[in-house]
Amino acid sequence: MVVQSLLAAAPIAARIGKEGLKKGRQYSVSEYGYDFIGIITRMFIFFAIGYLIDLYFKASILGGTLLNTIASSLGLALPTTMPDWLRKLFQEGYNGISFWKIIQVIAILIVVMEYVQYTRTLKERGEKANASTTGLFVLLGGALAIATIPQVVQMVKERQIITGQQRQDYGFGGIQGGG
Repeated sequence: MVVQSLLAAAPIAARIGKEGLKKGRQYSVSEYGYDFIGIITRMFIFFAIGYLIDLYFKASILGGTLLNTIASSLGLALPTTMPDWLRKLFQEGYNGISFWKIIQVIAILIVVMEYVQYTRTLKERGEKANASTTGLFVLLGGALAIATIPQVVQMVKERQIITGQQRQDYGFGGIQGGG
């Protein structure tokens, strides 16, 4: 009885959700001139797919490791099926850069590209970006950057401490600092 009630309510809830998204998009476009519901939905899907890829590879690595452990205890040597660099990318990070950090940086770039595309479209129409819309893009990109950049900076600092090497250039084509 309860299951039947839930199954009967599912299409109604889906319709309400769809209408809510439609109204939210209309409001976003009318108020800000941009569909922020759309970009948030696309970012959610992007992160969900990235997370599923991450889970898949971690499970594959774990499964391969367990299988190799069992085989080696039986005296068998199975070849590793995954390249070492790929295993590192999904576990501790390849050269300190993990798959998830790459996903985070790409998400920031997606927001920046969306903003550039938005302003280009407005420029072609002879219009200027609304300050509130620009602020929402900055807020969205800034939130992603705040979640990502400190981790990357910390990773670089830790790598410098571990290797004992400090950068001697400014990062502009190898131009030497100091002197």
